[in-house]
Amino acid sequence: MVESTTPEPTDSNPETPRSNDVVVVVPAPTDRPPVQDHKPKSKKRNKKKRAALKAEASGGDLDIEIDGHTWTVPVDVFDDAELLEDIDEIDHGNYARTPKVLRRILGDKQYEAAKDTLRDEKRIVRLEALAEFFYKIVQAANPS
Repeated sequence: MVESTTPEPTDSNPETPRSNDVVVVVPAPTDRPPVQDHKPKSKKRNKKKRAALKAEASGGDLDIEIDGHTWTVPVDVFDDAELLEDIDEIDHGNYARTPKVLRRILGDKQYEAAKDTLRDEKRIVRLEALAEFFYKIVQAANPS
């Protein structure tokens, strides 16, 4: 006869597993760092946010770098209800307002310079390129 090394379950010994008990196995801790559920904020984005907040606090202009060019945007330009209405129109698909809005954000001189940087090989400023540039400007001016 073979003797069992595992004690029989009894009511007097509560640590002895029973056939209907659930056993939870906890894995051993590892040396790996925990998996992040989001991307960490980049230092570049934090730098842009600090620059925007600094410009807003001083009431000055915000210098925005896009594709190797620096554009100067007055911080208070977005404190304009009509401009925000036009931006909302663009967000809802009315891309024809993009040139008007960019001109109001950048001013005439910078708007013309921006168009020159966006021209394709046929010297045409494509609406898609202008809209992409517009979103980069707005996102850089409001990094939150």
